[in-house]
Formats: sequence, C-alpha cells, structure tokens
Amino acid sequence: MGRLREKAAKPEPVSARDIVGAALFLVGEGSFRFETNTVKKHEGRTLTVAATQAERRPLEKILELFGGTIYGPYKKSLSTRPLYIWHAHGGRAAGIMMTVYATVQDWSPKREREIRLALAAWRQRRVYLHPDFWRCGHSKSVDNTQRKRNKNGQVTARCRVCNRLRSRESHSRRRRRKPSPLSQVRLPGMA
Repeated sequence: MGRLREKAAKPEPVSARDIVGAALFLVGEGSFRFETNTVKKHEGRTLTVAATQAERRPLEKILELFGGTIYGPYKKSLSTRPLYIWHAHGGRAAGIMMTVYATVQDWSPKREREIRLALAAWRQRRVYLHPDFWRCGHSKSVDNTQRKRNKNGQVTARCRVCNRLRSRESHSRRRRRKPSPLSQVRLPGMA
C-alpha cells in the first residue's frame, strides 16, 4: 500500500476545551523526543512530537489544532490494522510541548519528564546556531577557523579545536590497532 502524506494549513485559534482534549490525547498516545537525524539532506537535531493511531480521525483533529503531518497508512503485517502517524518537528513541536506541559502538568510524571528533558536539550542546541559559534559551541574566531579546499575545489571551514581532537583520537586508535615493530622482533633463545 502506498504512503499518503498530508500537510495541514496554518492552524487557526482554538478553544481551551480543544487544547485540553488534544493535550490529554497526546499525554496518553503521543511521544515527545529530542532526536538526531542522520539523513544527509536533513542532518541535525530537532524536537519531535508524534502520535500513532489505527483510526485516522483523532490525528486529523490534532492536525487541525496544531498542524504537522500525517503519514500512512502503514501495515506492519497482514493481521494488523493499518496505522497512521502524526508528526510535528522543530519550533512547532516546541510550541506543542510547552502547551501540553502547561495544560497537563500533574497528569503524567513520565510525560512531564520527557517534555522537560526534550525542551532542555533543544534550548541547549539553539545557542549554537548563533553565527559567532560553531555547532560544537566553540567560537568562530579567525584563530579557531581552519579552511581547506576539498576534492571538488570548494573551500570548507571547520572548527580548529574539534578538528585537532578528531585527529588525535584517530591517531590514538591507529596506534592501538597497529602492533609495534619492536614487539614482533624475536631474539635468539626466546620461544
């Protein structure tokens, strides 16, 4: 079965009753994560709010309220019902998490902890997107910027401190793997 992907239009103002209902639904059925995406095109770290359901209608309501994307239907096996997955990422996910956290603070300590940890990690990450800092957090000063020309002739810039650390780690790994030439020398009379 092919995948269907829908995006919502911009969300409109909603009632407090709808927000509380959606927040309770997400506390029960959703997940709140700060995750690393390693796909080259979308590489980076982001907040994610997701919910999976066999029925599409509750996810459509969440889509109307908060926006995001619905994927599916997915079928795990022939005996199971198709599943639909709703996702929201980045700043939208942060807004949803803050809304859910404020609405249902005492309902689920587990979800409260998930949201608090995910937002803390996301806020930490946001600092390093500043133009004066590398992603690692080191400053982008002239002294700490290393420029190299790659195989295609493009000039790339890297954090000099991180590059030095990577080089040292690589060197120590190679030294541990490679036996010393002196350790392989056999002296006469040694077995």
